[in-house]
Amino acid sequence: MTGDRAVLKRHIYRREHMIKRFAFLAACFVALFAAIVKAEVLVGAHDPAVVRDSRGIYSMLSTNNMLMIRQSTNRVNWSNTARVFNSMPQWVINELGSVDNIWAPHVIYRNGLYWVYYCASTFGTNNSVIGAASNPTLDHTAGNYLWTDHGMVIRTTSGVDNYNAIDPELFEDLSGNLWLSFGSFWSGIKMIEIDSATGKRPAGNNTVYSIASRGGGAIEGPSIIEHNGLYYLFTAWDTCCAGIDSTYNVRVGRSASVTGTYRDKNNTSLMSGGGTQVLSAYGRYIGPGHGSAYKDGRRSYFAHHYYNGNENGTPRFHIREIVWDNDGWPILPQPYMGRRQALEAEHAQLINVQILTGTQASNSEYAGYINYSDSRVIFHYNALASGPFELRVRYAAGGGAATQLVTVNSNPDIEVNYPATASWGQFSESQSVRVPVSLVEGYNMISFRPGTGFAEIDRVDILRPASSVVEAGSSDHEYLGVYSVASNNMNISPGGHALYEYIDFKDGGYTALRVNFAGACSGQITFVLDSLAGSVSVSENVNVSEAQPYDISLPSNFTAATGIHDVFVRFTGTGQCPVDDFVFLAAVPTPTPTVAPLPVSQQNSPAGFASLNGGTTGGEGGPEVFAYNLQDVIDYTSDDNPRIIRVVGEINSGDDKGASVRVGSNKTILGCGNGSFFNGIGLNISNKSNIIIRNITFTLTSITNTTDPSVYDPDGDEGRPQIIVNGGDCISIQNTCSNIWIDHCEFYNEDPAIQTNQDLYDGLIDVKNNSRYITISWCYFHDHHKCHLVGSSDSDNYDRRITFHHNHYRNIKERMPSYRFGTAHIFNNYFYYASSSAVNSRMNACLRIDNNFFENTKDPIVTKNSTSEGQWDLRSGINGADNSNVYLNCTGNRPTASTCSFSPPYSYTDILE
Repeated sequence: MTGDRAVLKRHIYRREHMIKRFAFLAACFVALFAAIVKAEVLVGAHDPAVVRDSRGIYSMLSTNNMLMIRQSTNRVNWSNTARVFNSMPQWVINELGSVDNIWAPHVIYRNGLYWVYYCASTFGTNNSVIGAASNPTLDHTAGNYLWTDHGMVIRTTSGVDNYNAIDPELFEDLSGNLWLSFGSFWSGIKMIEIDSATGKRPAGNNTVYSIASRGGGAIEGPSIIEHNGLYYLFTAWDTCCAGIDSTYNVRVGRSASVTGTYRDKNNTSLMSGGGTQVLSAYGRYIGPGHGSAYKDGRRSYFAHHYYNGNENGTPRFHIREIVWDNDGWPILPQPYMGRRQALEAEHAQLINVQILTGTQASNSEYAGYINYSDSRVIFHYNALASGPFELRVRYAAGGGAATQLVTVNSNPDIEVNYPATASWGQFSESQSVRVPVSLVEGYNMISFRPGTGFAEIDRVDILRPASSVVEAGSSDHEYLGVYSVASNNMNISPGGHALYEYIDFKDGGYTALRVNFAGACSGQITFVLDSLAGSVSVSENVNVSEAQPYDISLPSNFTAATGIHDVFVRFTGTGQCPVDDFVFLAAVPTPTPTVAPLPVSQQNSPAGFASLNGGTTGGEGGPEVFAYNLQDVIDYTSDDNPRIIRVVGEINSGDDKGASVRVGSNKTILGCGNGSFFNGIGLNISNKSNIIIRNITFTLTSITNTTDPSVYDPDGDEGRPQIIVNGGDCISIQNTCSNIWIDHCEFYNEDPAIQTNQDLYDGLIDVKNNSRYITISWCYFHDHHKCHLVGSSDSDNYDRRITFHHNHYRNIKERMPSYRFGTAHIFNNYFYYASSSAVNSRMNACLRIDNNFFENTKDPIVTKNSTSEGQWDLRSGINGADNSNVYLNCTGNRPTASTCSFSPPYSYTDILE
């Protein structure tokens, strides 16, 4: 091997090494750990119901204690306040005689009143009553706090009725009608209509609907919630109130009509004993049941009791978020313990895995013995916005280093490396790894399974990078804030706030904050870390009249903030303040290449054809702007005015459809540092000139295939790509374009050996029609079928002029490039493993191909697949010798003689390796 080629190989190795190093660091061992999750606060309750009042305070009522109202600001710590009744209502005594207490209340807010429906019964019989009471406020210190008992709503009598009037729950349907469901044992769950004015049955309406039955078996505690136009009926089955011997479990069915018929996943009617089980005993959580489903902001919840196996069956209280799967069925995964973004492994769906206990686990429990081929720890998670996230996995690997495979939805497995820890079952705050993932808005399934060695999982936290856009509508808690469905905004009223958990500031250094307002906002907006009274905060008086971005400088203590923090957004002013999203901005470092540097003469200007025709200067002379999201990129590239656009972090479309951005003339699009990433974003350059694109990674793998066969090719058999963006190209250059320089970028899609449909994507960079004076340099192209198509067909006859130099092609099937007509200069590139062909000269093209290194490649230089052959000039630009390329372990066509002559009209000897 000559010295020149040895240098080229060293440069390629350095780039490969850096790429692998960055991939390793993306899931590296994390030394710092913040936002500690405390152990569960045990709260006693039986048959609980929860409501949130106008103050943002939660109230919980449960069986017994004459309907004691317990209240909480965080749904973790609850305090007794006042009772609905101080003694048994006289009307109950008149109906039933002496009864021990009031059972199974339900609370709902309607038309300015809080309504509580309650029941009493002679135990073991259906001699029972349901009553109602109301109050204009749940603030027991308010002057208008007063409960009014409205008396009996319905009664059942032993020997007369075949159902039981206990366990009431009031529900308002989509038409505004009120319905009371109730029932226990006997003939099952019933429903009656309720008059909205009186809170009782409409006059003359004695209809009783039957909505669920087990033929006399144990079924009770109904609760109904609406989701996406369907009504879901939860019921409790089997044995209640037996401590550790309880067998309570939760079943569900759904219906398009509130009065039924309700059916389970197997389409069995709930009147015929149907019901899909969604919650049952596991670990120390025995007999979960008798729940109340309710909505709070964008989320739905299920409040229920269980019997604690560690306390000899004491009844305790849980609130679980209802996660709706892709088929619209509810899952009841994590109990709420103070943080929505903290997922405890013991509450995951566990398959052939054990729940173990340990004092250093965050809830004194963790998942262990994840040792078998079918072992799974599956988290069901509801994301309120799509985008880049990180999984922070708290683990133990006492037997040495281990790996596990993580699957997010249907994406490829991610191998997670766990460094060895001191012992099993010990979880220190420094013992975690981070895994970058992409989540979709709505349902996400995150599954862990064993790889090599063994590891235990304590908890998985969902982190949002501070450098990524945070959708305001994805708040984890809000007060006087209203979510806008149309655009994922948060409209904050004066005195209101929104909370965003687990924002990762990493090493800090953020100097500014960009807030995108969705409309007019007048007043003071404040961003504060960790609590509303936190010391790290920034306030800005804003007066914007329309939707627009607004940059706020951060104080030094904000810039110094590192690690993971909660972010509170508070507003004081007039009217509502509609916030679209926000992102923290770091001081932008000067970009540095990830490979050996170019000579000084070529660092800021291209070599090759892009240096001709007046040169390629991009946005030189225009303003410098920063792009943090897709809209920024669209806005800054849309016109032909000179502009230098610095891309910060990952840019994606926010969904699985991707986006195509049309780039105007006179633009420099420059990635900042090593993390600039167009994920599912393609660039379309048509009839434009003078464009520079540098230091950015491109892929379209996050895009879902189109299903429209009239436009694209879902079967991959008609020669049309299946990806919509740019027709499947990462960068498409077409029609009449000139002076384009693409440099130090990375392009990839999927390994051709795995994704065998070669028409799923099209080119990484394709050039068509009358496009000339283009240079593609120092780029890394890998894992793809078809790299560069130059000339769309055998009739696309133009004198194209393109230079390809110092590029690394790895595991690309073909087209590096496939070049029709015109001339090209291809020098000092490294080709590794082209399974079909590398350079294909077609339709009378004359390609200067010199000083390249081909390894493990089939047909390194070839002419095929066209009606006319193409030619090549293999002379070295260093000494003029023919046969200047190296073929190592190659097969097929390996020419050593030139078939045409082309001398590049520019100097390039100073950058040859």
